[in-house]
This record gives sequence, C-alpha cells and structure tokens, in this order.
Amino acid sequence: MNNPGTVGMMALAAIVIILLTNRAIRKGLRQGSSPAHCILEGALTLLAGVAVGLVLAGFFLGLNILSLWKQEFLISLDASLAFYRQWGWNENELQRAVRLIRVLFIDAIYGWIIIITFLFSSLSYFIQKRMVPQWPGAKIPVRSFARWTAPDKFIWIFLGGLGLFLWGAWHPGIARLVGLNVLLVVSHLYLAIGMAVLMFFLDKKKIPSHFKFLAVLVLFFFPVLFIFITLLGVCDTWWDWRKIKAED
Repeated sequence: MNNPGTVGMMALAAIVIILLTNRAIRKGLRQGSSPAHCILEGALTLLAGVAVGLVLAGFFLGLNILSLWKQEFLISLDASLAFYRQWGWNENELQRAVRLIRVLFIDAIYGWIIIITFLFSSLSYFIQKRMVPQWPGAKIPVRSFARWTAPDKFIWIFLGGLGLFLWGAWHPGIARLVGLNVLLVVSHLYLAIGMAVLMFFLDKKKIPSHFKFLAVLVLFFFPVLFIFITLLGVCDTWWDWRKIKAED
C-alpha cells in the first residue's frame, strides 16, 4: 500500500468510478427520470464500480482491500483499548464494547458500503440538479423530508434480514452475516422514515426550528431512542401515520 504506483492506480480507479457515477445521474436528469431513479442508478453504478475495482485490485495487484482495511481497523481498535485501559476502564466493559464494534464495523462492512454509496449518489444528485436546472429531470420536485416514505414491499426485506440475523444467532454462519448487513441497510432507511414522521408532526404543531434541532440532538445523547424512531418508521408501513399513502 505504500507503493506510489499502487496508490496512484487506486486513486485513478476511484476517479473513474466517481465520473461514471455522475455520468449515470446526469443521464437520468437529461432523460427526465425521477429523483429516486437517478439516485438509484448512481448508487448501483458506484456499487458496481467498487465491486469491479476490488476484484481487479486482487487480480492484478494482489491486494485484498477489505482485508487490509480490517487489519488497519483492528490495529486502531487495539490502540484505543490500550488507551482506555490506562485510564482504568473495566476490562469486561471494554471487551463488550469491542465485540459490539467488531459486529457493527467489521461484520457489517458490506452494509456500510451500500449506505455510503447511496449517500454519495444522493449528494451527487442534488449538486448536479443545481448545475443543470433546465434539464427535464432537474425540474421534477423532490418530496419534502417530512413526507418521505418507502414502498410497502420493503418491509419484507426488513423482516427477512431480521429473520436471517436471529437464525444466525443460534446457527452461526453466512445467514447471520447476510442478515446483519441487510438489517443494517434497511434499518437506516426506516430510521430516516421515522425521523420524517417525527418532523411531520413537529411541523404540524408549528414547533420552532430550534426546538426541532434540540429534539434531534437529544437522540444523539440517548442512542437507544434511535431504535424507537426506527420502529416508528417500520410501523408507518401499516398505520400510515401521515396519511401519505391514502393521498397518493
């Protein structure tokens, strides 16, 4: 990884992947595709580019990028553990934290890759939408955050991921890994919908913006609340809190 040639080739590959992603989004904007379609096309292009890049890096350079990243992550984690041990933290608590971190950021690395690609594609979409406002796709309005929702069939993906993860808890193997990554991705989707439901009712009550900011800030101080917000988004599939599906 310290070879300048290898680093240069990886940087070039990253630039090519980003350019192809933006090209896919621009094509959607030019053809008048919906915002969701443009973002999906960009994310799928980016995912395909990353997958091909990882395969080519292993074939031509003999590099397993994900394995190298995991090694670097574990080295950083060990350094952090040594620091907290010096401060006298309880060893049992540290080991529990390490197990949780390994599950969330090593076992679920594929889920994080998917989440990051969709976030990058969304950012690219909004930037390009401003750059070419005259194109048909750029004229299609984006639904306000408070009215975000997801197709009902997505709930089966969520339940399937949850089922695989629970099955893997008793029968460790590939099912647990797949379920964990699926659950991570879809849970973030329903977390966003739950936040949208919360913002909808805060807007309905005409709550000032600074109180909305404080409400979101409280969530970060009490992360367990994210679970309840995610469940709120999941339940919106059946109860349609905001009556959006009825209007549609």
